[in-house]
Amino acid sequence: MTTQEKLSTQDTKRLLDHACCSSTNMTAAKVAEFLDVPAPRISEGRSQAWRLTAAHASKLIDKFGQPRGKPGIFVRAEERLSIDEFIDSELDYSKYRDLEKISKFYHSKHFNVQLAEKLTIIDETSLDFEGSNDDGIEAQKQHYKLGQVFALMETDEFQHWLIAAESFLDKINLIDSYQDPQDIFLKFHSITYCVIDDIGNIDPTQNLSYSEYENSIFGLFEKYNIRNDSITTIDIFNLGQLNNHFNDNGRVNRFDHAKPLMKEFIITGREIWVHESIFNEYKIGGKSIDSIFIPKKDPKHDWKYVLFRDMINLLSPMKSNELEFSVDRWTTYKVSIFLNDNCDYSLLLELGSQYFRSGDPYHYPDRHIVIPEISASQLFNELEKIRKWLTLPDLPIDNIKYKIARNGGYISGATVI
Repeated sequence: MTTQEKLSTQDTKRLLDHACCSSTNMTAAKVAEFLDVPAPRISEGRSQAWRLTAAHASKLIDKFGQPRGKPGIFVRAEERLSIDEFIDSELDYSKYRDLEKISKFYHSKHFNVQLAEKLTIIDETSLDFEGSNDDGIEAQKQHYKLGQVFALMETDEFQHWLIAAESFLDKINLIDSYQDPQDIFLKFHSITYCVIDDIGNIDPTQNLSYSEYENSIFGLFEKYNIRNDSITTIDIFNLGQLNNHFNDNGRVNRFDHAKPLMKEFIITGREIWVHESIFNEYKIGGKSIDSIFIPKKDPKHDWKYVLFRDMINLLSPMKSNELEFSVDRWTTYKVSIFLNDNCDYSLLLELGSQYFRSGDPYHYPDRHIVIPEISASQLFNELEKIRKWLTLPDLPIDNIKYKIARNGGYISGATVI
């Protein structure tokens, strides 16, 4: 900050209040004289109608020290400017979080180790794996297998197959008799040995030849010394889609626009209402699978997620009921309203995701959202919006108004006597 840049009205008020109260003989006039500003500026600054410069602030801190802040609560939270902004962005931000978790999983050491273990080298005789022990040789084999598969996925032949395979899945999706994702899986497997250039013209209602072709996806894996039957055709397809999406080191996130600013807050207002409970129906987030896979038609059912989940299940020891690890599932919440010194309000929303397998439900916050400023005139309109999102039957309006009045707040329409 340059010496002529101005502080916020809140910081100005805090510094001037501290200076004026530093001793019994310190007056606003003396502070004005010390800063070489007109005397009225001090009262204006203390009422937040005028702001100090950075140079003024430095002089005050050098002479009077840093002012002590009001007691408050510290929280690192997402900043949203309104309830509407929070609600409107929630689906895309949920997909953002989902995609980040998938990216982290895809780039994890665990995923790569499990993938390498599923792959089989066709011919090891021409390879020279050297090491002092079996673990060292096995690590070299894993490195080789992963290198071969990821190099294969960069070829034009594989990219051509990926597009043709996507088209074939779209055709299967249009057939009414294929309702079960596993039926789709089995039909999709039939293109494993088909010539890549022919896949786009195949009618999925017809029986396909299972003859092995040199220019099939099987043949391509053979060229890279990897048996493709060590993982399924749908796993190959999923892996190729993931590789294309995350080929920029996992930095691709098509929902980045919904990511909120993370800030550190000290909330110093007086808490006038707090409510903690469980969601009657858990808040389930959006899935980002559609942003990775690129179907040309809307599926009749969520086959993409089912088949992607199957691949994760194959490559991960996680239990099936934990496979929704990448999708938000909020089970509990806590919402608090704080009355600030300027008679505006701040809102803090906490979301928790605990399972309740036994015992009483408890709230442990995994996520914090802060709306720093809600005007007094709009407070109850905003509370109604958050009430609907939380699915509360009603709000204790009179009780909230009672606490506002007890703490010196403003209630629109109320007569002050």
